[in-house]
Amino acid sequence: MQRLVELMSARPFQILAVNSEESRSRVWKFSKLLNISFPILLDTNGDVTRRWAVEIFPTSYLIDTHGQIRYISYGALEWDQDEVINTIETLLPDHPPSNSAAFPPAQ
Repeated sequence: MQRLVELMSARPFQILAVNSEESRSRVWKFSKLLNISFPILLDTNGDVTRRWAVEIFPTSYLIDTHGQIRYISYGALEWDQDEVINTIETLLPDHPPSNSAAFPPAQ
């Protein structure tokens, strides 16, 4: 995800990670180890995870500027792959929204 942030730095794109049920110190150490520059929300008691009905870790959502879920991915994903970047590019503001509320999950 950090590589994706760097690749998309000139685009209207942001990442917010949500870490579920781990301590602040563990998340901090992990983010420093990997030199993560995007924000990480600490869901220390799992409330956010339950509210979003996350059952598979990781689950990723791409949300547009109107708060609509446009893409969902279940499981690990290489965020800097060409296919993923192309999908994200189609969801950015200079592309018209599709008729569907969400794209199918990545494989």
